[in-house]
Amino acid sequence: MTLTPEDRQRLDAFRRAASQVRNASIIAQRQDITIHSRPGDPGYVDVFVQLLHNEAFRSLALALRLVYQQGEPAHFYSVCNILYREVDSTPVKDRVATLRAQYGDALRDPAGQVLAGDPPNLSTFTTEEVFEHWLYGIAFHQDPDRQASVALLESEGAHFQWSVQATGLQLAGRTLDLDDVVADFLGQPRLPRI
Repeated sequence: MTLTPEDRQRLDAFRRAASQVRNASIIAQRQDITIHSRPGDPGYVDVFVQLLHNEAFRSLALALRLVYQQGEPAHFYSVCNILYREVDSTPVKDRVATLRAQYGDALRDPAGQVLAGDPPNLSTFTTEEVFEHWLYGIAFHQDPDRQASVALLESEGAHFQWSVQATGLQLAGRTLDLDDVVADFLGQPRLPRI
């Protein structure tokens, strides 16, 4: 192992961030978004979505932001790069590459796209754009250049919130999966799984 001091700091920072993700009440209590349906009017089905509690999700998002935001020591892709460079085992390299792809797939998932506005002025927001507008336009910053998009997204109500929360849960899962690889690489115990 030829880790630089900065690489080791990044891996340690990632482990701390992953621990925060694991200990967030949503993860620790196995909370999830639930969808229920029941017959509605003839030819229709009524669908009910129960989202995660807003404050609990913000707490999880605070931990996720440490691995999501570029420039943070625990940045997910940076940690993947360190592991891929330092690990000799092909199966471990393959696992890191798979997790990296899954993390990116969560941000590109078409199910998380939000179509907002009224015809003919419809705007399509990718899953990643939806997540970032929530992070940087509502939850942790109120970037002025995001406010028009935020207003459009908020007009979509539960679909907007569902997209943000579903993406956050996917990113949390990949963070915990990558932390297992980091723990094994450093010879440290893995975080307990539920």
